Amino acid sequence: MKKQTWKMHFLHGVPCKWDGDAYNEERENYVFEADLYIAGYERGRSSAVLILVPYEDKDKGWREQKVRYQVFMSDTEDIIKKMVKGRIKGSFTWVKKGANYGIQLA
Repeated sequence: MKKQTWKMHFLHGVPCKWDGDAYNEERENYVFEADLYIAGYERGRSSAVLILVPYEDKDKGWREQKVRYQVFMSDTEDIIKKMVKGRIKGSFTWVKKGANYGIQLA
């Protein structure tokens, strides 16, 4: 496996979506536990991503959801297979594809 040479960017504790976002913290990659819910999808210039939010925020409006995790299409199959009624609990880790950041199952 290729050695990771990048650090995950955060702004006030919230994960950034891509290299162009403002950030005030860099972290080494790590595994974290999360209880997430599917909130929709987004399209970018060269990508489409699944959006997951913390389960406790699932009923909040789009602007009220402080943390939104991106899942690249190439990483969605494992997540979708383990989802139950749009919800997934598990261990996740950060991934970077091009200039974009996302998560995948660890």
